Amino acid sequence: MFEVRFTVWQFVRLMVQMEESIKSDKIGDIKKLYHGWEDIWVDLDAKLLDLGRNNPDEFADLMMNQEVCCDDVDCTEAQIISVEFKKISDDLKQKLSQTDDEQEVEDLTFELDELIIFSKKLKLLK
Repeated sequence: MFEVRFTVWQFVRLMVQMEESIKSDKIGDIKKLYHGWEDIWVDLDAKLLDLGRNNPDEFADLMMNQEVCCDDVDCTEAQIISVEFKKISDDLKQKLSQTDDEQEVEDLTFELDELIIFSKKLKLLK
């Protein structure tokens, strides 16, 4: 077991992706992991919605500069995170191939690079 620290935006991406994956895997390990972190997610999502409406600077700070710490992650859960991040990365690559907008390319490339770095670090923990 080990601790995993996500930048808030990474955790948001992961939880949204797991919500999508649960639609096809209603009783599997993804659902178990999602439910284990659901309280963190619900509180964080509510805070982000409030900040997004009322304080864009604090919203940006929370998304980009703060972390979500998940303790006691086991190898099965680490594998789920890796698989879900691969799905997100594949989606980002597809979006990159379909845009010429410089800002969007910069944003998507940043996210993709950060997810790849995170996934490599996660593999070292296993």
